[in-house]
Amino acid sequence: PVCRNWRSAAAGCRDICLLFHVGHSAADQSFAAWLGRNSQQLEALILTSSSKNIELILKALTEAAAAAQAAGRPLRLHTLRVLQGYVHVDIAGQLLACLPHLRCLQLGISGLGADAKAAPNTWAVANDMLLQHRATWESATQLEEAYLKMEHLPHHTMAGLLPLSLKRLSWGPNPIPGTEQYDLSHLTQLTFLQLCNRAWQGLTSSQLPPGLQQLGVWCDDQDTLELLEEQQQLVTAWNISDLRMEEEQQLLPRLPNLRAVGVDAGDICDPAARAALQQLQQLSALVFDVRYCRREAPGLPEAVASAASIPGLRRLHLSYEDLLPLPALDALTQLTQLRVTMRGSGGSEEQQQQRAWAEVVGRMAGLQWLSVPDVLLTAGQAWLGGLQQLRVLVLSLAGTPEGCPPWLEGCSREGLPPRLQLLGVHGISAEQAADWQVRRRLQRLLGSSSGCELVVGVDLDEVADPTQQLAGLPAALQQALG
Repeated sequence: PVCRNWRSAAAGCRDICLLFHVGHSAADQSFAAWLGRNSQQLEALILTSSSKNIELILKALTEAAAAAQAAGRPLRLHTLRVLQGYVHVDIAGQLLACLPHLRCLQLGISGLGADAKAAPNTWAVANDMLLQHRATWESATQLEEAYLKMEHLPHHTMAGLLPLSLKRLSWGPNPIPGTEQYDLSHLTQLTFLQLCNRAWQGLTSSQLPPGLQQLGVWCDDQDTLELLEEQQQLVTAWNISDLRMEEEQQLLPRLPNLRAVGVDAGDICDPAARAALQQLQQLSALVFDVRYCRREAPGLPEAVASAASIPGLRRLHLSYEDLLPLPALDALTQLTQLRVTMRGSGGSEEQQQQRAWAEVVGRMAGLQWLSVPDVLLTAGQAWLGGLQQLRVLVLSLAGTPEGCPPWLEGCSREGLPPRLQLLGVHGISAEQAADWQVRRRLQRLLGSSSGCELVVGVDLDEVADPTQQLAGLPAALQQALG
């Protein structure tokens, strides 16, 4: 939250890159007022939260930007990223109209207002609103990167409005069956395209940008196979719906530039699936979905064993329902980044697993980036101290915390990695962070001379997604990613 110390630090800065976690009413009001007076200092702004106060902040930014533009001194803001939630299509158009220097926009756009409910004519109304901002979108020739999610919005209309200047696009519409096909072939400058949600629907190779160099398909559906088959040389990322299917197994080794893959860990029980995965010599990032892997099944251990044989693998993400089963992760000696996400928490069986996890991960000496549920800290307070290379530690609060996490009081500086440059805590609301004095406790834990930066409330794994651009991040985070 904005505080007196933050304001005094910002007062002497000209080029501010700011991460702000929205959701504390008093702090949000204070920050909105600060934007009205000081937005000329901003170069990059990253907002995170699904709070309705996002629109309060963006309205303040829009008003400040419009006033600056009318005075002939348009804001220098080049990066605006809103990581969670959606804003109304009208707000998106107004923002774009008064930020002439914007080069990177990340936004969720909705055809509905924050409190509105979908009606039979929602799509028609949203289409009309989009067309009202046609000139704004089409003339935003400074915009080079757009990372867009959409809901209750005609994606074919939105696609037609995207400016020709775009070089990178993450495209996440949520179309309804029977809507018109969309076409991206007019984006002649686009070299990077990431398809999310159901963005594949109705898309053919002829509708892709002609200069495309990288194609990421994070759409969980077999209907993407034809597109992937036709664009084998371009595909750099693929979320595979079912690696047990022969079509996927045959296609996988024919994608020579594939660097990131998502797969259900249970699929690796199939020997042919493991063999296909092990052929990916260019693979550097792997996502194992463990949520549907039965605890008694060998899927995850065999998946980890397969991953250990991929020499270029550096990043692994395990998505859990809870922390069972435990794989032999310390066999992955080539890993520099490990991310573990989970939903469940608690229970005596899981507490035993937490101790086992802490022991195994604590032996992964090559890690530079570690993202784990905070419950692992309570399993062994000192186990992080042995990770000599770790520079970024991201802790996520599992489940819905009822009170201040005990590790905030029980952990010591000696139990943290000695080279730590950035410590992030998320899964916590702005109000909880303020009530529990999370920032003050962490600063006391780290000590005044540690040089470690703190980020509270913001999910650094989302902020630093390698498919997104990195402007606006803390210096330590940019250094770690570099």
